[in-house]
Amino acid sequence: MRKPSPDKLKQYDLKSQMLQHSAAVVDFFKEQGFEGEFTDEIFPETRSEVSHPAIPEKTRFNPDQIVDIVTFIEHPYFCNLKPYPWQKLILKLFYMGQEGNTNLEITNSENQIDCDGCVWSYIKDNELDFYNTRNSQRQVKTIFSITNSPCVQCKRLDPVVKEHRYERANSEATNPDAEKKVKEFEERAITDNYQSEMDLLYSEEFDPKLRMQVETKCLNRYKFEELVLVLGRRSGKALNLETPVYTMSGWSTMGELKLGEYVFAPDGTPTKIIAKSDVDYQKQAYELVFSNGDKIVACEDHEWVTLTKAQRKNASRGKYSKDPVPQVFTTQQIYESLTYGNPRQMLKKGSQTERNEKLSVEYNHAIEITKPLIFPEKELLIHPYLLGAWLGDGSQSSCQIAGIDMEIFDYIEANCNQTVKHSEYNNTSHFIKPNNERDKIFLHLIKEIGIYKNKHIPSIYKQASIEQRLELVRGLNDTDGYVDPKKFTVEFCNTNETLAYDYYELVCGLGFKASIKKSDAKLYGKKISDRWRITYSVRPGDKVFNLSRKQSVLDNKTSIDKSDKYRIFIKECNLVANSGMQCIQVEHPSHMYLAGRSMIPTHNSFLVSAMALYELYRLLSMGHPQGRYGLMEFDEIVLLNVARNEEQAKKAIFSKIKQTVLASPYFQPHIGKDTELEMRFLNDHDLKENERRIALGLNQFAGSLVLRCGSSNASGLVGLTCWSIIMDEVAAMAGDNPDSGVDNELYDELKPSLATFGKDGKMMMLSNPKGPIGLLFDLHENRQDDPTTLVLRLPTWLTNPNIDKDWLENQKRKDPNEFMMQYGAEFGASSSDPMFTPDSVQRMFSSMNMVKRAEQGHSLHEYFCHLDPARTSDYYALVIGHAERINGTIGPDFQPLRRVVIDHIHFWSPISKNQPISEREVEDYVIELNQKFRFRQVSIDQWHSQSSIIKLKSRGVNIVERQFNKEYKEKIYTELTQLVREDRIDVYDISNGKYIDAGGQEQHLNEIQEAKTQFLFLQKKWKGKRYYIEALSGYKDDICDAIAAVSYECTTNKILQRLPSSKMVRFSRR
Repeated sequence: MRKPSPDKLKQYDLKSQMLQHSAAVVDFFKEQGFEGEFTDEIFPETRSEVSHPAIPEKTRFNPDQIVDIVTFIEHPYFCNLKPYPWQKLILKLFYMGQEGNTNLEITNSENQIDCDGCVWSYIKDNELDFYNTRNSQRQVKTIFSITNSPCVQCKRLDPVVKEHRYERANSEATNPDAEKKVKEFEERAITDNYQSEMDLLYSEEFDPKLRMQVETKCLNRYKFEELVLVLGRRSGKALNLETPVYTMSGWSTMGELKLGEYVFAPDGTPTKIIAKSDVDYQKQAYELVFSNGDKIVACEDHEWVTLTKAQRKNASRGKYSKDPVPQVFTTQQIYESLTYGNPRQMLKKGSQTERNEKLSVEYNHAIEITKPLIFPEKELLIHPYLLGAWLGDGSQSSCQIAGIDMEIFDYIEANCNQTVKHSEYNNTSHFIKPNNERDKIFLHLIKEIGIYKNKHIPSIYKQASIEQRLELVRGLNDTDGYVDPKKFTVEFCNTNETLAYDYYELVCGLGFKASIKKSDAKLYGKKISDRWRITYSVRPGDKVFNLSRKQSVLDNKTSIDKSDKYRIFIKECNLVANSGMQCIQVEHPSHMYLAGRSMIPTHNSFLVSAMALYELYRLLSMGHPQGRYGLMEFDEIVLLNVARNEEQAKKAIFSKIKQTVLASPYFQPHIGKDTELEMRFLNDHDLKENERRIALGLNQFAGSLVLRCGSSNASGLVGLTCWSIIMDEVAAMAGDNPDSGVDNELYDELKPSLATFGKDGKMMMLSNPKGPIGLLFDLHENRQDDPTTLVLRLPTWLTNPNIDKDWLENQKRKDPNEFMMQYGAEFGASSSDPMFTPDSVQRMFSSMNMVKRAEQGHSLHEYFCHLDPARTSDYYALVIGHAERINGTIGPDFQPLRRVVIDHIHFWSPISKNQPISEREVEDYVIELNQKFRFRQVSIDQWHSQSSIIKLKSRGVNIVERQFNKEYKEKIYTELTQLVREDRIDVYDISNGKYIDAGGQEQHLNEIQEAKTQFLFLQKKWKGKRYYIEALSGYKDDICDAIAAVSYECTTNKILQRLPSSKMVRFSRR
């Protein structure tokens, strides 16, 4: 990249010193009582003109004269970030014993008069600004809603301001229910909400045990080396209920999406919906208009991953990086920074100078479009190219296709398994014929797929493989497509609205930047119908035509020019009424999914960024840290940020850090080489070295301080010389198996990287809890007495006080245990937890009302059986089940999801203690049932005697052995838990089993009641870092194990349901 010249750096330093001195003079006169003389003070127009804050005095506690962490985070010369009170308090607690931070204090003001010293004073200022600008054209946006604002309910705020806030909220209500809520809030009791930082520490939400640790360590100003921070999850980001979202089974809307459904991530892969919020009517809504004509309504804090104009401009000039990393912006931030150039107020619709004004304005935010959606290859009745050619130029009620390009029909004959008959009377008419008499004629095929006299693209073709969809596009383009030889864009025009929008959906799903516009189709100057034109650009090498005369035009394109990047732009962002919004959380590592008809990517860390940048600032302030710590002159010193995967490292961590660095006047002169996952910085010694190299005409040095992001599975992280290590989402690093020890291994491997710097090295670990297991839990439990480690645990409502409290209450009612883990930042019970809640057990056994136990199988189903053998005091359990496809759903294997039906439960109990179950009785029962159900498979624990297994096999039973160890048990219960959570398991509810008692009398088995009891008392028990599943003392778990095993075997076996012979014959003929 281009480095600033030494002369420019000297000018920059001189300007900074002059601004700093002038600011000091102004402060001096203000302190002497001349404050009124400075009402016309000139403030800097941009951050680049902001002066350095006052430099602290050089002492033994601050040899490098660095500012404290709070000044660094908030001052516009450095980061210009605004932390919430608890976030600021965390940073103060961790750093108040460090060099440069000994001036920090935990405020303990007892002000009874005004708001001085209150942690919420910034909200009060915001409320006053909102009130004072109520008559202006553009009103200040409130930080907090009336629901959560601590000032609106506080007695210290002016009553007139409160009254205005409620009036405004009532006028913005979009329905009677919202008006009612505003009225309820207005009638709340007025309290004194004044809080100092010490009040925060003593709030009832903060763990008393951790409070004692904080008081002991922080007030004694211990110098911490490690931070263990357990946080509640953030709230979701909502989109309007009518926002189109593409799923595995076609288009849906945000309001219609269901848990377990699969949507698409920006890389084109399907990703599962794992959480969905309730509908929100309170947050401010914005309508975003994109350059391709799409519109999406999103809430104020919905996140978008965009490239700014400055990034795109720097990339085109070769500055910083040719492939800039997108940054995360909320909708409100996009609203405030919509344009680059003239301010957004100049874009007034209807003004006479509107066109001239628009010429001087550039769109600031660009979004990368999706990669091609990935679907499996489909068995199609008509070759996709042939279908495309017929849709483009075919007769909608016959097998005729018009055209003069014989190349099209030669391709159809060679690749589409069809013969083309050319008209003897008209050289533009051609007819599709079958290859032989046994093949169906083309007319029958188009009737069978539903496009006879109804031209459109069937869903199965829109969800075919990438190559099949490209062939369909080529067929349509060869007949109805056009190439612009100057712009190298492809156009497709059609008067059929349905076909036009199908084509638009098709090319968007293939990753092309497309737009659709409606116009008039004219003949001799008169409108004859409406017409839709789809336009999109292609990359060099893309083949969207088979017709050589058209494709040859695109082949001349050898480069992608600036305007041809695969991005769409946000043109407008306007305030609109909230008619209901909802958010989802997806499984994909990026936590992003595609929304809108053009499939626009939308984004599921402040503290991480703040601490990483402050540690970098400490190193830069040393001038030459390598010399201080005995390293080689230009040895790399790494500030490492580790996330679970590379996607999270780039999007969640690095983009935020980079965004702050590039906007900071302090960091500008120190920025060195920049890559996708790394930024290099030059300390003072490096800058002097570059001056020497410039004078000698040598290549410049990239920088010895490295800010690097990496994933937890990257082996290259070991062996670095690290100044600080931040591990984000520690609990998630072990993946789906928290007992694997991956997080502990990574911690043990990275810790020695800090040894070079002794007590000055820092390691910070932040995460949501995942249960009482793993590294995070161990550190939380065992490091509270360690004077070098600060341990904090903060729920969501403390770290983010603006979260919707009603939404939190709804989440708590749904599942209290999960709520306390996800949002309360608790690890769960340290001894045992119920495996299933009473509600989930009740749902499992009540979905099949008045259904008896099956005694005979059905020919349409494949039945599985599992035997859980008994020991001397256990039950011997047998369970039979089958799986059925759920129409309209698609799983990760691109097949419909399955529901498991439990058809038959039976168990045998010992007649007396220490007397085993009769194996012969069980064997006879299994053989009899095998004749009735025709088992696809019978699974059994390896513990069972081999003689019984041999006997069952000899009688035609397909029996397989399973090693019923801890790993297998975790596997089957993981599957069962998923089925129960998604309501995909049904158990019959009328017991029908019989048994013979010791007296030879037949008795009712009551197997359903026994199964319910076992599920209610099944426990997940924790033992240190490990957990295991077993029944509560005094109860059994044999039936639970058998149901879990049958469910697992049903859903993991790759078999189809049997079909009647007549249907099988039809399929084979086709």
